[in-house]
Amino acid sequence: MQIGAMNSPYDNIYDELEWIGKKGFDFVDFTIEPTHSMPEQINVAKAKKIMRKHGLGIVGHIGDWRLPKDSDYPCLRKESEQEMLRAIRLLKKLGAEKINFHAPVVGRSDPQVIYLRNRKLIRRVLKEAKKQKVHLMMENSPHNDSKNLKLFLKLINEFPSLGIHIDVGHANLGLQRNLMYMLMKRYPERVLHLHFSDNYGNEDNHIKLGAGRIPWTKIIKVLKKYGYDGTITVETFRSGKKGTLESKSKLRKWWDKY
Repeated sequence: MQIGAMNSPYDNIYDELEWIGKKGFDFVDFTIEPTHSMPEQINVAKAKKIMRKHGLGIVGHIGDWRLPKDSDYPCLRKESEQEMLRAIRLLKKLGAEKINFHAPVVGRSDPQVIYLRNRKLIRRVLKEAKKQKVHLMMENSPHNDSKNLKLFLKLINEFPSLGIHIDVGHANLGLQRNLMYMLMKRYPERVLHLHFSDNYGNEDNHIKLGAGRIPWTKIIKVLKKYGYDGTITVETFRSGKKGTLESKSKLRKWWDKY
């Protein structure tokens, strides 16, 4: 199992890479999004030099949750698609073999309209991923109402080449049982990556592991039961860098113990 941390897009990308490397993480969860981590702001050679120095691997993360990809304006949907394609190409240059994007959110829109728009978008980004020889994966959203869960599962089932990224914090919101258990049981071979952060079940707090109500011992036992031994990002930015380091230590201790 490899433990990673995500760069803060609000801070200098090279300083972030240095910090992640110096603190002994196995990889950077390299997010592409404003304000300091846009494609035109990243010097690929410089970033790769820092990652090589620290022996850092990379998992790609597209900040498409900030894009108007489900807009009623066709021009905004097209621009969002282009931004996602640009991010895929950049992350490939940086060395990523797995790249994440986010599941759509229905909101007040017609679920069928959102489904059709995202089916078209996923086809396009999967085509680019195949061209770039990377694995694309979709992250579950923090909205676990019936409409959004139905849409997420429908898209997962329609595109069998699409990997699954389980955000365990998202999977804990508004449900009696963490969604991770069902996803691991149904799709064990398709789960390519996980995000770990804690919360109290009603808000996506992104706090350090052990500070909320997620039963991490049980989560880890289930992951091991289904043979997961891949990448896990501690996405605990609301507890600061100190909380991220504490979460890294706890995760390693729990993983080795259970």
